[in-house]
Amino acid sequence: MLQMIVETRKITEASNAPVWSSGMMVTLNEQFLHVREYMLWSVGLACGLAVVVSFPLLLSLRLALMVGGCLAFIVLLVFGFVPVVGLHVNGILVLNLLVTVGVSVEFTAHLARAFLVADGQTRQERVCQALDETAIPIFNGALSTLLGVIPLIFASFPYFRLYFLTLYLLILGFGL
Repeated sequence: MLQMIVETRKITEASNAPVWSSGMMVTLNEQFLHVREYMLWSVGLACGLAVVVSFPLLLSLRLALMVGGCLAFIVLLVFGFVPVVGLHVNGILVLNLLVTVGVSVEFTAHLARAFLVADGQTRQERVCQALDETAIPIFNGALSTLLGVIPLIFASFPYFRLYFLTLYLLILGFGL
């Protein structure tokens, strides 16, 4: 189907006629032509914007870059498990990878900020204090997200279980 779309585009562009391919099958399958490119661009942009937004809040470029790196790493882990759990790269997966960035901010930025303002003589003391202050709220946030997606176990449409429940469980698992 993708080869047909590509060949049809070549023919219509070469004809100089004001025509284009349309239809449900073309619209549905056209997303697969550039989905990986869009995925890399959008997830990279989301991680970059997370760094830009984190910097004024953390007042530390180094820490903001670490947050962005952690976000990218969590997305990479989730994406790496996509074939393991039987998913395919499509628009819904790209959307959920963008949501991965947003949800993972909860796991990274709050802890980074707590570390930054923690009192302590050594890094280990500051990490312990930051974990003392943020561990329970972070776990509560993860628990509320988990409670929000658990009803998808009972979804009659398997696509919802695969592309939403499974991905959110991966996000929570790798984020924590």
